[in-house]
Amino acid sequence: MSNRRKIKAAPEDAFRAYTGAYQCGHCPGGLRHGPDGWGVYHSEGCPVGAGVIAAGAAGRRAAAAASEQTGVPVMHGSFARHAEENVISGPVEKPNGPRAESIVRWFIGRQAAGALGYCGHIDPGVPGMPPGRGWWAAWDREIIRCQACHLAAEQRLNQTRDDNVCDYCRQFVPAPAAGGLRMYSMTVPLPGEMTVRLGLCPACWDADGADSAAAGS
Repeated sequence: MSNRRKIKAAPEDAFRAYTGAYQCGHCPGGLRHGPDGWGVYHSEGCPVGAGVIAAGAAGRRAAAAASEQTGVPVMHGSFARHAEENVISGPVEKPNGPRAESIVRWFIGRQAAGALGYCGHIDPGVPGMPPGRGWWAAWDREIIRCQACHLAAEQRLNQTRDDNVCDYCRQFVPAPAAGGLRMYSMTVPLPGEMTVRLGLCPACWDADGADSAAAGS
């Protein structure tokens, strides 16, 4: 059985797809600017509720749906703010030790064996599919995505419990004390227009640093 995930790739306007993904589903209400600013306004009598809702999770899901549908990256503001506030370490451009390297080696081996799936925008199994940069996330290991679909996947993950699970030890990381770090986000560029994304908990990050220092001494 093929392990490729088929994602609709329609040449639609990204903003139209974004607003379409915001539709209520229970009433004619949808995304528009109203008395309370931009948000999803429901019609009177809608079972979801009257007025406006502008929850971050709904916005991230709508942005993700638009990204997957069009292949154009669409980011909701709550995702951008959360990333800026919580990824204190910033992206790290190469592995920092054996734990991160083991994740990257796993990916390289699986890719070389042709064992990974692709999103519908960069699937090499589709004739005429234009090449594009691929993104692979260690928390969803069986698929390579285009940039738009990778951003969509990150927005769906954002602020969920799984967002705070280390990609090496697979342990959930509780909220840290004030000023503490919860996760180190790493970006590892590889040859062939490929980028690996992974996150290490503070314990694994520190252990990687200690192992690297010991190996270099």
